[in-house]
Amino acid sequence: MEDLHSRTPRELIDLVMIRLDLVERTASEMAKEERSAGKLLAIVQETESIRDILAVLRSKCEL
Repeated sequence: MEDLHSRTPRELIDLVMIRLDLVERTASEMAKEERSAGKLLAIVQETESIRDILAVLRSKCEL
């Protein structure tokens, strides 16, 4: 496991954004095939919201 404490705030945000992208892709693929498409689409929407928040936080870290 990588040492997260040695990472900068920007690097940590980037790591979260990468993982959110993976979750979003997986949920989108599952939504096409599963009966629980509504729940999976809600997950996709929440990941988009989290990504938006992280983007704002990332820009504030650059100031």
